[in-house]
Amino acid sequence: MRVVEQLNMEYLRWYVERKLSSKKVTVCALPEVMNDLKSIENKDGSWFDYYERFGLTSTVILKEETPFKIKDFKITPIPVGNPGFMSTMFVITHNNKKVAYAPCDCKPFPTHDMLKDIDVLLIGMVLPEGILKHGYIIPEDNKLRKEAFTMDDLKEIIATLKIKRTVAVHIEEEFGRSFDDYKKLEEEYREYNIQFAFDGMKIET
Repeated sequence: MRVVEQLNMEYLRWYVERKLSSKKVTVCALPEVMNDLKSIENKDGSWFDYYERFGLTSTVILKEETPFKIKDFKITPIPVGNPGFMSTMFVITHNNKKVAYAPCDCKPFPTHDMLKDIDVLLIGMVLPEGILKHGYIIPEDNKLRKEAFTMDDLKEIIATLKIKRTVAVHIEEEFGRSFDDYKKLEEEYREYNIQFAFDGMKIET
């Protein structure tokens, strides 16, 4: 939300001309997620309502598994989770190519037909095995393994859905792994075509 404010809020325009911002971001989300967003409040109420009043955002409520379009891109929201804690995956199609974006909190991973034969899967919170930052080793019964994807989880997803290429994003500094460490992991899992994202990475299909 602060990014939207910094990009679009024209304070001088408001204070001098009493006019709203000339730029606006459309926020699209499933109902449960939108409710979560709008529940973030300060003493004056919802931050999102505040941004809408100032013309910084507008909201669009999406329907599960119902595609919407942005320019020539068709985007389909796939719900993940249970009532009370819902996340969303997005399947994006363009020119016969199909990409899926699975940010945080996308476990258990859906086995939706639309997710089969994906050209690129962008997936968050992949937990590298072994010794992590400060010497931590995550026990098998630890809650983090239920929330993050292990490398075994990732292999199973790729094999089951026949995903052609996978890029792990949202790489936690807390894991304490270097760029070279992730390059070694890529080599170890080469047959699964898994890559780890880095700043400035460009992906072509």
